[in-house]
Amino acid sequence: QRMAFMYGRFLEHNDVPLGIKAVVAALYEPPQVSLRNSLELQPDEKEELVERLAKSLGLQRVGWIFTDLIPEDPKIGSVKYSRNVDSYFLSAQECITAADFQNRHPSPCSFSSSSYFGSKFTTVVVSGGSDNTITFEGYQVGICSFFYTECRFS
Repeated sequence: QRMAFMYGRFLEHNDVPLGIKAVVAALYEPPQVSLRNSLELQPDEKEELVERLAKSLGLQRVGWIFTDLIPEDPKIGSVKYSRNVDSYFLSAQECITAADFQNRHPSPCSFSSSSYFGSKFTTVVVSGGSDNTITFEGYQVGICSFFYTECRFS
């Protein structure tokens, strides 16, 4: 399995009241070690360069995307449908990681005493859908998870 950071822009979402959407323009895979059920991020010597390049293109880190694809029938390219109401949508570790990333990317807010509140940072899972094809599902963890990781890692 692999993960990447998504780079793009946050834009107004006209179909949703007060809505904001992330429009992704590029992915960057940081150094990582893929394990059977997880992955480990490694130190990234290019992180500053990637951030500078993204900024020069008018892009920012808007989220992360990771795969959880288990082949079902390699002959036809189908994948197992494993993330659903009968199992889970995000694992506990994935929720903690999402919260940690959201904490690292707070949203500016002029009404907050800290000048920040919440986060628009997005988590996308690439997994098998109910029809055994590849699907993309977007998530954000709630404010409680956000505060949990802030207290836990501080």
